[in-house]
Amino acid sequence: MLLLKKTKLTKIPIDYTWSFADKTIKDTSYITHGFYTYPAKFIPQLAKRLIKENSKEGDIVIDPFMGSGTTVVEALVNKRIGIGTDINEIAHLIAKVKTTPIKTAELLQEFSTIELDLQNRFNGQYNFFLNKSLKVVPKNERIDYWFLPQQREKLSVIFARILEIKNNNIKDFFFIAFAQILKSCSIWLQKSVKPTRDQSKKVYEPLTLFLNQSKKMIKK
Repeated sequence: MLLLKKTKLTKIPIDYTWSFADKTIKDTSYITHGFYTYPAKFIPQLAKRLIKENSKEGDIVIDPFMGSGTTVVEALVNKRIGIGTDINEIAHLIAKVKTTPIKTAELLQEFSTIELDLQNRFNGQYNFFLNKSLKVVPKNERIDYWFLPQQREKLSVIFARILEIKNNNIKDFFFIAFAQILKSCSIWLQKSVKPTRDQSKKVYEPLTLFLNQSKKMIKK
């Protein structure tokens, strides 16, 4: 408290407009911001305000720890040059997808093909496609730790089908849709950001979640 008095920080008025307390989840997930639920992500309104108050159109905005790319997206939307880096490969992929324009018609066409293929694979020769899928899924004991066998198998079929997409940008788009559903399909404690297992957790149907998430992202 003595330090605060000396620096007169206690006399600085609080600007509550920076809290954005009135913003809902819908408000903070516009355009591509809602593609992926990234831990400790700040809301885009904060990035937008900082960018507009401290730069002008055409300026370069750099975020050296970009996470899921919130700052980079807002820089581009507000006519700046957005540059971001991150050591996390998943973060890099999320940011790439969120900032890469893809025609809606192309996404819808690919989605229609994927949806039909996956429904046929799940309802038809499931064991054949499962065995084929397991050959391309990375072997990792942590996968077995977090996913029940049946969920892991279904996710493998979806993963393998995404790998078949020829257009890399579209492939990455659907990989992010896939990544977004993994927590709900696992036994990871749903509301925890720390790695905690919940053996009693209700797990959801991977195919339904993937198709719904893909449609949600395409609508953005």
